[in-house]
Amino acid sequence: PGAIRARHVVAVPAPVEGLLEQYMVQPGQEVFEGQLLARIHNEGLEAARQAAQADLERVEGRVRALESALIAARLEASRARAEAERVRDDYERAAKNFERQQFLFNEGAIARMVFEKARKAFEAARQQYEAVENLAGLAEDRVASLTKELDNTRQQLEKTRAAFEEAQQKVAATEVHSPVNGILLARTRQPGDPVGPQLTDLLQIAVD
Repeated sequence: PGAIRARHVVAVPAPVEGLLEQYMVQPGQEVFEGQLLARIHNEGLEAARQAAQADLERVEGRVRALESALIAARLEASRARAEAERVRDDYERAAKNFERQQFLFNEGAIARMVFEKARKAFEAARQQYEAVENLAGLAEDRVASLTKELDNTRQQLEKTRAAFEEAQQKVAATEVHSPVNGILLARTRQPGDPVGPQLTDLLQIAVD
């Protein structure tokens, strides 16, 4: 009888601080490069990932809401502008008619009643035009405001997405992967034990 020992052993360290959560392989099993061997639970990293995910979902929801609001605002602004153009035509016709009636009245060609009727029609058309033009302006201002807010929120979304991806990468670092092909020789800690980068030989893999 004789004992077979590995000529070369690769020590796999714990990548981050935390509690050893679980092993995926048993001693004596063959492993391949990149294979998931163990997981470490780091409460701080997981909490940061969850917070980043919540922020991302919140900003994504805000972007969707702003996009819907902007579509509705653009439609409303288009309708308001079309109505303003129609009322402006009526106002211009009333203005021309008033100027004509005023000239005729000054020349004594028409009665005051006819002139006053034209003046009242002109004033009503002017007031309606100003009101509708004001509404159209407000609708267009809202479109501009929503567009600016959407652009700013999209920029915020990019930053939030980057923060979430960074948090995910940090959580992914809690996974211990095999750096080589070989046979798992030993596991130096048990699930539930505290581990950290100072533990340089969490796992031992024979490569020869």
